[in-house]
Amino acid sequence: MDDSTLNETLSAIPFDYMSGFNLKRRYDPFYYVNDFWNDVSDPDVNGKPFMSGGPFGWVIFISLVIFWIRVVGPKSMRDRDPYDMKPYLLVINGLTFGGYVTGFVTGMVFNNWGLTAFSCEACDLMDRSVEMYIRKSTGYVFFGGKVWELLRPVLTVYRKRDHEITNLYLFHCFCSVFFVFLGLKLYPGGVFGFLPYLDGIYQIFAHAYLIMTCAGDANMKPSHGYRVFLYRLKIVSGVLVFLHGAYFVTQPNCGPVLLKWFQIIYALAGLVVAPSEWNKMQEARKQSQLMKLELKTK
Repeated sequence: MDDSTLNETLSAIPFDYMSGFNLKRRYDPFYYVNDFWNDVSDPDVNGKPFMSGGPFGWVIFISLVIFWIRVVGPKSMRDRDPYDMKPYLLVINGLTFGGYVTGFVTGMVFNNWGLTAFSCEACDLMDRSVEMYIRKSTGYVFFGGKVWELLRPVLTVYRKRDHEITNLYLFHCFCSVFFVFLGLKLYPGGVFGFLPYLDGIYQIFAHAYLIMTCAGDANMKPSHGYRVFLYRLKIVSGVLVFLHGAYFVTQPNCGPVLLKWFQIIYALAGLVVAPSEWNKMQEARKQSQLMKLELKTK
């Protein structure tokens, strides 16, 4: 086999999956915690900060953050006055909005306007072009954005408004970080770019809503119709993500099947939780209207 044929063969194999299954390491449990994930993933991605090893560290970190948001934080603020965090939230939401807009446009331009999400195109490990570097870097920045979003619920707890943090939002934070981490390491690009595309669209509108909420100007306060729009956008994106994953899970040689099932489970769980969150939003709106009527009658 000459060098050109060898290079073509290697480029056709997305990742060296067999390197993690030699007899010496197969029965070492610690190997599957860290080194295994580096052996079966993209070496360029592994070299980026906080991307080496498996997802277990991130799972523990996010679980601790959610535990703090739901249990420790509210208890620590029980006997304290709420802090004014709106200026900080305005900065955080503004930076996040700008990051999602930039990342979405960059990702679309360098991924054939999103059409790669409908093909089984794998990331070529031998491709060192600027375009491929931008693709992976955009995915890495998107992953950082998912982690960055955890700041908002933490600051919301300090405002003593943790009742506004829904289970759907916390579920979204956990699954997004987990899914994007695995997708970026195991199969960057291709079909696994579909969920970040749709999520990017939703996050752009959602953070525009948050910016208007934190602006402090009554004229900029978003209407109830905007909330309904966000809810419907979330439902539509969940259905599309489910249909996309359900189709490609039946396609052979189109990336790790486990990631496709994660995408399906993520979409289904979001669709199951969404109706209860809608009922909470409607109940909160009714209570707000009743309070306004009581104030008018006094």
